Amino acid sequence: MINLASEQIREKLVELLEEIKPDSEPTLIQRSDQNSLYLISEQDYQLFLKLIEDAEDQIDIKEGDFRLDTVEDDNYVDYDDFFDSLETANVSIRD
Repeated sequence: MINLASEQIREKLVELLEEIKPDSEPTLIQRSDQNSLYLISEQDYQLFLKLIEDAEDQIDIKEGDFRLDTVEDDNYVDYDDFFDSLETANVSIRD
């Protein structure tokens, strides 16, 4: 990984941008008064987004499984029973 202070970035920006390729190492930019940041390739960024999305999906799946496992029978309404009860009550679900 390349490690640079923010002052060095001004001098090397064009060179850095040319070096960022799909398989290149991230470049750490350290700023004295703020948080550091990284320059990464678009491919690495897309992978990062995909990994975050996959992790969020796994959290949603676990939450759904938990809710299904903990639903109380007396509060549960079957899908078909729900729509049958609407038809019996003459409730239209269409505009």
